[in-house]
Amino acid sequence: INSLLYACKAGNLDIVITLIEEYKKDKYFNINDITDDLYYNCIDYTIFNNHIILFKYLLEKCNCKLTNTNIIYIVQQGNIDMLIYIIDYNSNNQNNIFMESFDINFVDKDNANLLIHAVNYNQIEIAKYLITHGINKNHCIKQNINAYKLSKINKFNDMKHMLKPYFKASKSYFNLLKISL
Repeated sequence: INSLLYACKAGNLDIVITLIEEYKKDKYFNINDITDDLYYNCIDYTIFNNHIILFKYLLEKCNCKLTNTNIIYIVQQGNIDMLIYIIDYNSNNQNNIFMESFDINFVDKDNANLLIHAVNYNQIEIAKYLITHGINKNHCIKQNINAYKLSKINKFNDMKHMLKPYFKASKSYFNLLKISL
C-alpha cells in the first residue's frame, strides 16, 4: 500500500494503474482509506505535487473522493487547473467526486472560506477565479477581517490591487451612512 502512495507522490500513472488493478482483487480495498503516517492520502500527494493527470484518473476511474481539506490544499497550492476541473466536473457530471456535499462557500474549523485561504497563500489567480464563480467575498474571519483586509495585513500588494475593485464601496453608500448617522 505504501508503494501506491509513493507512486502517487511521484506522479507515475503507469505504476498507479498497475498497483490499483492488483489491490482491487481484495474486496475490502478502498483507496480512500489509504494514508501514510501523516494521514496524507493518494489525492493529497497528487495535489501537493501538481499531478493533474493522475489527480483526474484517481477521481474518475478509482472512486477517490475529495474532502473539503483536499480542496483547501488545492487552493493553498495554487492548483488552478485542479480547482477549475473539480468545479466544472461537479456541475457537469452525475458521478460525485466529493466525500461530503460541495459548496464553494464552505468554511473550515477556523471559519475561513476558500477565498481567505487563497489570500493567505497569496494565490491571486485562485482568488479571482473564486470571486468570479460566486464565493462569498464578504466572508469575514475573526475581528471582522475579510479577504481584502487580510491582503493588506499580509502586505500582498498585487493581491490587494486585484481584490480592490471587488470590495470598493460606492460613494453613495457612504453618503447614505453619513445621513443616517
